[in-house]
Amino acid sequence: MAQQRRREFILAGTCWWLVSATGGSWSTAHAQHAETPSTRGRRALDGIGRALRSGDADDASETERRATDREMMQRAQEQDAREVEEFYSTRPIGFRLGKHEYEIPHNYFSAKDYGGPQTSKVVEHFGFFLFLPDYGGYTKENWRDYFDRRRIYVVEVRTIEKIAMGTFTDGSRRPLDPNRFDPRVRFERTKSSLEAASTHLHGLTVYRYRGGNRPGAVWTGNRSNGEFFWFRTSLAPGEFKRHGYPEYPSCDVRYYSEKEDLSIVYRYSQDHIAKWREIDDAIWHKIHQWRIA
Repeated sequence: MAQQRRREFILAGTCWWLVSATGGSWSTAHAQHAETPSTRGRRALDGIGRALRSGDADDASETERRATDREMMQRAQEQDAREVEEFYSTRPIGFRLGKHEYEIPHNYFSAKDYGGPQTSKVVEHFGFFLFLPDYGGYTKENWRDYFDRRRIYVVEVRTIEKIAMGTFTDGSRRPLDPNRFDPRVRFERTKSSLEAASTHLHGLTVYRYRGGNRPGAVWTGNRSNGEFFWFRTSLAPGEFKRHGYPEYPSCDVRYYSEKEDLSIVYRYSQDHIAKWREIDDAIWHKIHQWRIA
């Protein structure tokens, strides 16, 4: 039941991401769909919550509740399938980010397009989803697994302001360091929490955390365009989950590209870390492909 509950939450989070990424009153029109995938799903989620809180219930009542919850979840998934069949769309969504204009097919945002009007075309950031192995968007089938390890979640692509003022702890306002986004500068600030480089794997250098109490690792290397970057993983090479945690080990990538003059954040399953360069290249290929001006 806890897993079913997480599934409802993940899909709800996906819908919210679409709302926040596109901006304007067009996204407001989508907000009514952002909480849960369907009314049946909300009722199912409520039922699961009651089951989880009723630890003192007798076994017969618990079994009956779980059967009811499973049935309601099944109905919610069937409702989702009907909505995807009805609202699936690849219509282009156009917007401007910084000095560039983009057009992205809707199925890279979500499997459902409720067709609300898009009145704002200037955004502060955008994100999208890709699926291995061909780096396409949502289809009428691949939305079904809410924990699909083939899915790449590009959380945000945004512009930055290198020249900016900041308010410091003493209340003064001073210019911020223009190099604060540089991946090498950021990595040097992180190194104090890391051991010396211990492993070279997949064309990357691996640093474990000091003390041995924190799972995961930091990986450094050079992207295809020659730029240095680094990212974190939930587990270090050869490290195993601790008491089942993390449930879904992932790669968390975030960096500023000087050549692109954009900042990016994306995540994908650690199962695919050997494809880190291919994944990074594919993401930027899509961004360039969608850039129309």
